[in-house]
Amino acid sequence: MLCDYKFGDESAEEIRDHFIEMLDHRIQIEDLEIAEEINTAFLSSSMNSEAPLDNRDDEQPKEPMQTSIVLKIRQNMGMIAAFAVAVLAVGIAFHYFSD
Repeated sequence: MLCDYKFGDESAEEIRDHFIEMLDHRIQIEDLEIAEEINTAFLSSSMNSEAPLDNRDDEQPKEPMQTSIVLKIRQNMGMIAAFAVAVLAVGIAFHYFSD
């Protein structure tokens, strides 16, 4: 069994050709099982963007902004730690070699 990504405009013959290229083995089109996933994140974001503009609230929740800042800090924690170590090393080297 082998799994491969299928683009929306690919035909079954093109998929079969991909398998021939990868495996150097002929398969029958009848042996292919094609299943498609629906990207629910894309659908929900596109549905939210199509919401009417009449529902404007003066109060915007500030929680998503804070959550995105915390997320960015977590994603860059390694870079922050490396920068702190580099600054500490420069400080120690400056103090050590200044004598």
